Amino acid sequence: MILKRPLIIFDLETTGLNIANDRIVEIGALIINPDNSTELYQTYINPEVDIPKQASDIHGITNDMVKDSPTFKDVSKELFDIFDNADLGGYNSNMFDVPFLVSEFKRAGLLYNISNRALIDACYIFKKKERRNLEGAYKFYCNAKLENSHSAVADLKATWLVLQEQIKRYDDLSFDVNVLHRASNDEATIDLAGRMKMDMEGFACMNFGKYKGQRICDLVLTNPDYFDWMLSSDFTDDTKNHLKSILNELKNEI
Repeated sequence: MILKRPLIIFDLETTGLNIANDRIVEIGALIINPDNSTELYQTYINPEVDIPKQASDIHGITNDMVKDSPTFKDVSKELFDIFDNADLGGYNSNMFDVPFLVSEFKRAGLLYNISNRALIDACYIFKKKERRNLEGAYKFYCNAKLENSHSAVADLKATWLVLQEQIKRYDDLSFDVNVLHRASNDEATIDLAGRMKMDMEGFACMNFGKYKGQRICDLVLTNPDYFDWMLSSDFTDDTKNHLKSILNELKNEI
């Protein structure tokens, strides 16, 4: 690596995906110095809130494991000094880990400025460099070039071959349509367009825009006009119907 200052490849494990409300439970960082020597940093963090079972099932960190660990505020100055004069890298880090870390620093009273540093995201590079369309999938799974792409018949035949190869390749897939359905959909997604999702506690949340991650039951009380806008805008009927159902349920609960 050609470095003018340290590059920190880091990863966060958290209580959930909501940057505003969730908290860090583990920080791991590989510090690559300009001379290419490396240091490894890791610590568990007591989030001072309950770790949901759904989160523990993913990263394996439980409340008992972190009850005697430092809080983020306890280690915030140490972490700030480590991260202060460094460029940052990770996997999906630009979308998640970096803004999450910035928010935690802010809650600890520290302003972490990312405007003057390089942000390297291996996930973004992967998605940018490897074609994710049908031609790319056909090449990857079938090791062949798709001829006559964007012809309906050629594309549907290629899709069927790709699907068969996926079933052969992955042990958790089968020719059972219910299994394939579950593998094709995020169970937390409420509408087909993915505009709304269930959070880890089972609450319906917005999944786009300025209110992404916020619960609909809270927004109904603070920004009810937002849903009037959604219902009158160019969203799909499926999204609107699901939203109407959620709003009706909330209305009956109030």
